[in-house]
Amino acid sequence: DILRDARFEDVAQVVLGREKTRCVGLTAPARNPMYRIDYGWIRSSVSVRPAVVKVLDDVIVSDHLPLLLDLDVLVKPEACSSSNMDSNLNYCKM
Repeated sequence: DILRDARFEDVAQVVLGREKTRCVGLTAPARNPMYRIDYGWIRSSVSVRPAVVKVLDDVIVSDHLPLLLDLDVLVKPEACSSSNMDSNLNYCKM
């Protein structure tokens, strides 16, 4: 895998775990999804923590279902206020 060799991770596997992604995240075809062909990738060395990944079921004009990724971007403590500091990670959420 080119992306995994470059230290990218599948967001769904990070959030849900490897086993759950087998049946969650099916995006195609839109009317009766049977395949997981849409992915979100993050680089494991970047300070981004995936929070939510889900497939939306509202199809307008596509043959795929939309994939929603909610990511927490972690910033160094100097840029934080006390209200958004995550003491467990020594980073803050912006």
